[in-house]
Amino acid sequence: MGTHLSNIYSCLRNFSEVAICQPLSDLRVLGKLFCLAYSFSLINGTLDYAWVRGYWNSITLKRLKEKNITSVYDINSSITAQRKLCGMNSFITRMYEKTRFIGLLYADIVRVHNTRLKNYLISKFGQKIPDMQKKIFVIPIPIRISEYRMKNDFKFRKPSIVFIGGVQKWQGLEYLIKSIGMLDIPEVTLTLYSPPIPKNIVRMIQGERIEDKIERRFISHDALINILPGYDILVIPRPSNEVTNIATPIKMIEAMACGLPIVATDVNGINEYVRHKHHAYLVRPNDPWALAEGIMEVIRDPELAKHIGRQARRLAEEKFDEKVVSTNIENVIEQMH
Repeated sequence: MGTHLSNIYSCLRNFSEVAICQPLSDLRVLGKLFCLAYSFSLINGTLDYAWVRGYWNSITLKRLKEKNITSVYDINSSITAQRKLCGMNSFITRMYEKTRFIGLLYADIVRVHNTRLKNYLISKFGQKIPDMQKKIFVIPIPIRISEYRMKNDFKFRKPSIVFIGGVQKWQGLEYLIKSIGMLDIPEVTLTLYSPPIPKNIVRMIQGERIEDKIERRFISHDALINILPGYDILVIPRPSNEVTNIATPIKMIEAMACGLPIVATDVNGINEYVRHKHHAYLVRPNDPWALAEGIMEVIRDPELAKHIGRQARRLAEEKFDEKVVSTNIENVIEQMH
């Protein structure tokens, strides 16, 4: 079970009978078939609620409706938007969109993590699903605040930057690499917690002559949240596009929980929750120089970095702690009954 789903599961401990249905995406087709089989076995049991994720679980939502089991359809982004951005097969993309429509049609409650995604889904499916606006709710990403150690050192003697994420087009890794080459800070380092770096990014690192400043590592999530406070800045270099304007990165929420200063691009999936120079330092998207300037300003102003980190932690406690989110979930389910 992934980070988000394990946190959701923790939020649902107050409910008597809850099942979580999530595709095993790492197993691709086999994982999806296994998930469907598991979902159907759950439907034949006795449940009060089912928390459902994944496009291929849409048929599960229809069966839940027939069994009068209350379902929550959990949506964090749009795989159709991701596939379009990557230029993938249009037929498969339409199939994904069709399955999402089925899921939205039969779900009792639709949970999204920001209002941008809510508006996106309403604009795409609202005319075909009349009660869409009544059953879609914004419930933030939950985290277990108590597990996150706070950052206390903001002196930045040898500035260390960290990036956590994939290499897909919506992650913006190429903008970060270019910005590192522009930094007027000789001892800065960048650690990438990401999958294998594609050849074009490797060539970019070589072209910028910053091989000695960059290292790539892989570590478990539980270990990662313990070492995050040891870095100086988390950078989220996402470009502005349909994906980044509706998806809020969980790594941002986790860095906030650590009080780690964040430099991020000013895209809608991020700026809905954080304010510039208050919870994060926001810069123009698609602009490596703006990213470099933001990084340098935070490094050169420890008091600003400390202020951003402390305010981010406070916001994480107020909005994203699992106890707060659990109450939100309970209120939504009570409201729908």
